[in-house]
Amino acid sequence: MTVRYSRAKMKLALATALIPLVCSIAAHASAPLARPFAVNPSPASLAFTQYLVDKGLVDPTAEENARYGFVNRGNTPVIMTKISVSCGCLKPEVIVGDQRFRPNDQDELLLPIPPGEQGMILLRVQMANQEPGAHEYTLTVETRPARSKESQSTDLAFQLRVPDRGVTVRPASMVLYHNGGRIEEQSITVTDMRPDHFRVEGVSCDSDLVQLRVEDAVADENGFRRIPIKLAVSDHVPPGKNVTVVRIFTDDPEYPELRVPLWIYGPKQPNAQISTGEAPAKH
Repeated sequence: MTVRYSRAKMKLALATALIPLVCSIAAHASAPLARPFAVNPSPASLAFTQYLVDKGLVDPTAEENARYGFVNRGNTPVIMTKISVSCGCLKPEVIVGDQRFRPNDQDELLLPIPPGEQGMILLRVQMANQEPGAHEYTLTVETRPARSKESQSTDLAFQLRVPDRGVTVRPASMVLYHNGGRIEEQSITVTDMRPDHFRVEGVSCDSDLVQLRVEDAVADENGFRRIPIKLAVSDHVPPGKNVTVVRIFTDDPEYPELRVPLWIYGPKQPNAQISTGEAPAKH
């Protein structure tokens, strides 16, 4: 049996079948257009050639150093804002081209690194100030893109092993506080445990606040030669942190200069009105 449909009925059936498709197209057309994804520019990035320097067993010489090369691989300048070290015996120095930069007393450093610029961070440590055995020092470098306040930090490490050696300096560093009273005379002792002793030819300090005096060498209970160096601090220490270095010069080519970092904290500064640099308002 053959079923025949009239032309009118066929058109009605076709129109009914197309209703869902037409509604779907209309709904899609009336929907808000999706926004394209925003493409962020490549962030500024300071990359280091190495993050760990391991010297292994070192010779007990006057100084060891570690070098960390870096390059700005981003497309915007990077600001190196701060360098913090785990030991005051480390003296970080940033070298860019033929220029050298050091952090201030608060470890702060505002050094712009343009895109593609290369440089190096140099760490130095005096072996005579370190105890025998394994040592690990850390250095944290804080940076931020030039047009951002968001800071990033990178940790660097320096490892070495100090053998038993013949020369020591104690203390390795000194922190003194001046709270309105007088700072008692301090002592630094250089000990030479080798058969052939060196001679201290002179001492100096980078600060006028410190006076140094080398006393006669004496033999300790083990027969080692000990050289006391007396340190006196002025009664007139300015407020805040004063950072300096005591330098000890010898006639030994292996230990030509021994250094002792010194922090002197003056009395707290009384509360004072902070100037904003703006002219006072006129009334």
